[in-house]
Amino acid sequence: MLVVRTTTFLLFNCISMDTLLRISLNTGDWLNAAVAVERLFSVWKGISFNSEK
Repeated sequence: MLVVRTTTFLLFNCISMDTLLRISLNTGDWLNAAVAVERLFSVWKGISFNSEK
C-alpha cells in the first residue's frame, strides 16, 4: 500500500472533503425546512374535497 506524503495533496483532499460534508449537511437542513413549510401550508389550507363528482 502506498502512503501519500505530499502535503499539498493531503491539504487539498482535507479541504475538499470538509467542503463537501458542510454542503451535504446544509442541504439536509434546507430539505427538512422545506418539508416543514410544506406541512405547515397543508395544515393551514385544510382539506377540501370536490363532492360534485
